Order: sequence, then structure tokens, then C-alpha cells
Amino acid sequence: NGDLAMSVAMTAFSSMMGLAMLPFNIYMYTKLVYSKEVLSWEQWCAVIFAVATVCIALLIGLGLSRCFPSQESRNRFSAVGVLCGFMLFILSVVIAATSHGTAHQGVPLWRRNMNVYMLVWFPIVMTTCIMISLTSVEYFSLAKPERVAVVIEAV
Repeated sequence: NGDLAMSVAMTAFSSMMGLAMLPFNIYMYTKLVYSKEVLSWEQWCAVIFAVATVCIALLIGLGLSRCFPSQESRNRFSAVGVLCGFMLFILSVVIAATSHGTAHQGVPLWRRNMNVYMLVWFPIVMTTCIMISLTSVEYFSLAKPERVAVVIEAV
């Protein structure tokens, strides 16, 4: 088990920073790669809406944890969160497997080139290895639950 308070604090901080940094990064990288405006106003609004949704959900979660401070309530909310995350994963797989969009020319998920999967997993594996190494450094004096929280939040 990770350090829940530290994990929530790191999620809150990264979400708040995301409000400014995600649109900035999108603007910067699309200008560098394409040398022009790529996203329409509606697409910018969708990006901002997505980050704001995460921030609002985080604030609601913090408010609920103050209203229901018992361990039993936290366990129930945790179980609901895990269930929702699992259902979101299943929904994403179903949509990816059944989509017929032009991005992949209708190629099913299981017939795509292996390079696609390698490109997706490589940053995750590298980030995990780097964060495990960094949190193991004695200088930081992190307890095991704190180390787990940092690795999870980084990935």
C-alpha cells in the first residue's frame, strides 16, 4: 500500500499545474512540429475542460474524505474508485478494438504492428525503472509507502 495522503497531494499538485502546462505544451509542440495552429478553439476548450474535470473531482474527493473520515468509508470509496478505473480501462479497450476511425485505417487492435505497442510501453517501463532507482536513494529518506506513492504518481 502506498502513502494515500502523499498520493492525493501529488495528484492535486500535478492536476493544478496541468491547468497551465498542458495547454502550453500542446501549443509549443504543435508550433514546433507543424509551424502553425493545429487545434481549433473547440479542441482547446475540450483540453481545458478535461483538466478542470480532474481538478473538480479531486476537490470533491477531498471534501468527501473530510465528511466521512472513518477507515470504513475510505475503504468503500477506494473500492468504488478501483471499480470505476477498471470499468474505464475495459471501455477504452472495447472502443480501441472496435473503432473504425481513419487514424488506424480500421485495423483492429490485435492486428497492429508490434512497434505501436513497444512505443506505448517503453516510456512507462523507463519511467518506472527511473523512479524506483531515484526513490531508492538514501539521501531522500523515503519510507516504503512514500516510495510506492511517488512511483505510482510518476507513471
